[in-house]
Amino acid sequence: FTSLRIEPRFDHLHDDPRFQRLLVRIGLRVSTGAVPHNLPAQPTPILGRERELRELRALVLDSSARMTTVVGPGGVGKTRLAIETACHSLEAFPDGVRFIPLSAIDLPDILLPALARSMDIVEAIPTPYDALVSHLKGRRLLLVLDGFEHLLPAATVLADLLRQLPELHVLITSQANLRVRGERVYQVQPLGFRRIPHAVAPDAAERAVPAASAPA
Repeated sequence: FTSLRIEPRFDHLHDDPRFQRLLVRIGLRVSTGAVPHNLPAQPTPILGRERELRELRALVLDSSARMTTVVGPGGVGKTRLAIETACHSLEAFPDGVRFIPLSAIDLPDILLPALARSMDIVEAIPTPYDALVSHLKGRRLLLVLDGFEHLLPAATVLADLLRQLPELHVLITSQANLRVRGERVYQVQPLGFRRIPHAVAPDAAERAVPAASAPA
């Protein structure tokens, strides 16, 4: 069977993250309506990125590499693809999905305090790093960090945070690779380009060439 029927008197279990995690681990469908998230609503469906959406979702759900960076030039559609991927992955993260835009964070040193505030951590004691570890430990979450390219010096701290939190997954958009251990890069090209399949290292970007033009 692929779903579970619960008597009405046990409806409160739908809001219990421990119960949601149990359903995921035994392979049962989880109602995405119970998953807390703040993903921006999109007025139109994403078009022309169906393959990228499938591939990126598979990377996000892969627990062997929990940091995935969507890399591409400005305006190529990285943010929209990341949001759509997160929307299609809600069922895998019963403790929530949090979208965090980084454009207002000016300095790498204030990344962790900003993440703590975004997670509603009121007192970052003794440090924002420690508070994040304590608050997120044991919770299966997806963080979508949008626009990391100006915070690259903070990448090592983010990678260390992931090592402390084995249930945490991070989906990042950036115009440049973070170049830290454990990062998996997904290169996004403008529509109309096609990628050449080839073997690459986990942190290597994929090449692209212009698609052939139609005959005149």
